[in-house]
Amino acid sequence: MSYSIVLYALIAMIMTVFLMSTNNTSDYDKDFGTRVTLPHVIGFRNSIKIIIPEAIIMIILWIMLFMISSITSLMFISGLLVFYYYGYVRWYKDYFKIEAVYPEMGKEWGPRPLLLIYGFHLVMSIEFLLMLLIK
Repeated sequence: MSYSIVLYALIAMIMTVFLMSTNNTSDYDKDFGTRVTLPHVIGFRNSIKIIIPEAIIMIILWIMLFMISSITSLMFISGLLVFYYYGYVRWYKDYFKIEAVYPEMGKEWGPRPLLLIYGFHLVMSIEFLLMLLIK
C-alpha cells in the first residue's frame, strides 16, 4: 500500500466523519436521555465547530497528496473547488450559524455533507478516467 492510497482514504474517512457528525448533531434532542453522543459531551455549538479542525486536516492531506505527485494539478484544483463549493458554500457556511437544534435540522442539513462526498468522488473518478484515456 502506498502513501497516496492512505492519504486519499483518510480524506474519504474525514468526509464520512462530517456526515456522521452532522447526523449526531441534528439528532441532539432525539438522542438526549437515550444515548450519549459527542454533541452531548462537548455541547451542541462545539459539535458544529469541531468540523473546522477536521476540514483543515482534510485540506492539509489533500495538499500532501498533491505534493507527493500522486494527483495532477487539475485534480488538485478541482478537489479544492469541490471542498469549497460543496463543503463551505452549500453546507458549512450556513450550518455554522445554527445556534440551537430545531425539528427539521436533520432533513435540512443531513444530505449536505453527503453531497460533498458524492461531488468529490464523482469529480475525481471522472478525472481519473480521463487521465487513463489520455495516457
